Amino acid sequence: MEAFQSWVSEHKLTSIGAVWASAIGASLAYNSRGNSPLKPSLRLIHARMHSQA
Repeated sequence: MEAFQSWVSEHKLTSIGAVWASAIGASLAYNSRGNSPLKPSLRLIHARMHSQA
């Protein structure tokens, strides 16, 4: 655990980017299930909005 914490403290921007990218991926996965009438580009915009909130 200590090694992970030291890596995160040394690579703050990478850590934030990884968390943000995983939030977008989770939001896209959640929004892509079912029959959604939204276009993929609109789903991506919504996923970005949800991950930034």
